[in-house]
Amino acid sequence: MMMTELNETIERFVGHFRDQRLKIAALGTERDHIFFKKTLYVAALDALARSAYPQIKGNKERFVKFIGQFGSWNDANRVSLPHLAALMSKAPDPAYSRVREYTLAELTKWGEGQEVPLSRDPPYDTIHKMWPSEKGAPSPLVKVSLKSLQHIYLLYTFRSSAVHELRGLGYGVEIDNDKEPYYLSCTTSFEPEDTASNSGVKAWELTYPLRFFEMLFDRSLIQLEEHLKKDRLNPYTSFRFGTYWIPELN
Repeated sequence: MMMTELNETIERFVGHFRDQRLKIAALGTERDHIFFKKTLYVAALDALARSAYPQIKGNKERFVKFIGQFGSWNDANRVSLPHLAALMSKAPDPAYSRVREYTLAELTKWGEGQEVPLSRDPPYDTIHKMWPSEKGAPSPLVKVSLKSLQHIYLLYTFRSSAVHELRGLGYGVEIDNDKEPYYLSCTTSFEPEDTASNSGVKAWELTYPLRFFEMLFDRSLIQLEEHLKKDRLNPYTSFRFGTYWIPELN
């Protein structure tokens, strides 16, 4: 394929996603519509990730790698301190004492009622250096690793919940026009509404606001286009097209 023809192919591919971006933005501003927009953005990011890494078969690995390389998200690799604190509450083993003490000390510095940015979360390396390295140190939870508490993986967790279960996570409050994720302290009751008492659990609720998803998508698409043109890659080769719904039949 000639370079001019390839550039036109890439621009057509990118143009399709820019058109979808406009259609997503045109949805309403009600709470459900905001969630629907977020769901559509992560679904679109999934598709972009496939065009960048067709050789990677697993959605999770592909999505995380794409956001890490193309998303320009400064806080992507930070560890969520409230999630780390929750994990440490399930890890009484003395091997985690240093991590536990650090986590609780840092959380006490967060002022209740403040909007806390992700820049207050620790870098992954800071926690990893404290993590017990001796052979045989018990894992706090089998399915929860330190890596899974990084925001880039938490975003994938949100993506999976939104796409597969059509629901958000946590009890975060959306603040209009906020561009970056944040925490807010909330008192959460887990009782049914008609029987709920005034008592509840105080927690730092994490929110990835709509504007963040919009900006993440826009940055990723721009950088993906640059990558495809620079390396002369045809994004359509990552997908199969044809009459039949079963790809192998086309």
